Amino acid sequence: MVGAEAVIYRDDVWWRNLLTVLVWQLPGIILSLMSIMPAGMWGEANYGFFVLQFWYTPVVPLLSCLSDYAFYGKPVYYYLLLWMPVIFGLCYLLLVFAGRKFSISRAAQ
Repeated sequence: MVGAEAVIYRDDVWWRNLLTVLVWQLPGIILSLMSIMPAGMWGEANYGFFVLQFWYTPVVPLLSCLSDYAFYGKPVYYYLLLWMPVIFGLCYLLLVFAGRKFSISRAAQ
């Protein structure tokens, strides 16, 4: 669905595409920042990461396949989940620019 939307909006100006990514990924960005900031007295970082897992529910099963690998004492999926807003945003922009470059159009209805 996201790829189809990216193709639809391929003719928009670049700042509109960036704004779309920002609005789309803003909850993930806030939760990722909340997870890496120093924890307050209620442990907001833990809550932020917990809710972040719900925000990216479709990819959590794929990321859990990497649970055996660790980097600096934390599982690799932890870092990937924190980077999901950036990864998803870049995927969207890549599809937008691919739609421009290769003139991909919507399927006939």
